[in-house]
Amino acid sequence: MNKLLRLALTGLTFFAISAATVSSFAASAATNIEEVNTARLQQIIRSNDGPIIVEFYDSTDPDASGECAREKPLFDAAFAEYAGQVTFLRFDIKQDRALANAGRLVVCPTHLFINHHFPDPTTVPTSVPNRTPFRHWGILTGDQFEELISDFFGIAKPTP
Repeated sequence: MNKLLRLALTGLTFFAISAATVSSFAASAATNIEEVNTARLQQIIRSNDGPIIVEFYDSTDPDASGECAREKPLFDAAFAEYAGQVTFLRFDIKQDRALANAGRLVVCPTHLFINHHFPDPTTVPTSVPNRTPFRHWGILTGDQFEELISDFFGIAKPTP
């Protein structure tokens, strides 16, 4: 598995606020959140210099009213609110159990907030701000998404 992705998934779960300016990621033509596999997720993490939020979910959850199903419209609403500022992705953990196990994804949904590229710590000077991903297990409300996006990425809620 890609060292960059493994490091991002197994990163410390503390809240890290970056002092760096967040560069805006151009809005894609798609109106839906992209479903990604491991290879696509690695490609996006390597090539995207903007903020990323990945929602890890379980498509085989037998309870259609479970946490993953309840979280979907909240994640969709955050995507609509921050389109063009944050890249939103979905990853079905049943598609790649090895990645889910490596990332210790035991609760679904799990959200991974990645601030810019996640650098290889062996090549990063100590003067670079902390870019440790933040991982949240379970459902996030709309207000919690707003707070995390503001605090972690430095992006204010867009005005209507």
